[in-house]
Amino acid sequence: MKKAFEEVVNLAKLENKNIAEKTCKLSEEALELIQAINKSIGMKRTDQTKEEILDEIKEEVSDVIQNAFCIANHYNISYDEIISTIYRKNKKWKKRIDLK
Repeated sequence: MKKAFEEVVNLAKLENKNIAEKTCKLSEEALELIQAINKSIGMKRTDQTKEEILDEIKEEVSDVIQNAFCIANHYNISYDEIISTIYRKNKKWKKRIDLK
């Protein structure tokens, strides 16, 4: 995953988009993911097969991650910082669940 992050960072440098453009792109991809999920749960009609919908979800999840990586890079947030933050937040979440 770290290699993917580095490749996304290199591609983002070539695009040279500002933070507003990056944020809009992330929002667009997140909405496309939501539409695909809506198809998978029957909230949106489609002629696609379950396999096609799953492939679409995979594509959109990867687009969301890629655009989130671009935004992280814009703020000079490293891959390692992202991962350590995820672990820290998940530990807090797990403690809350364990208390119930």
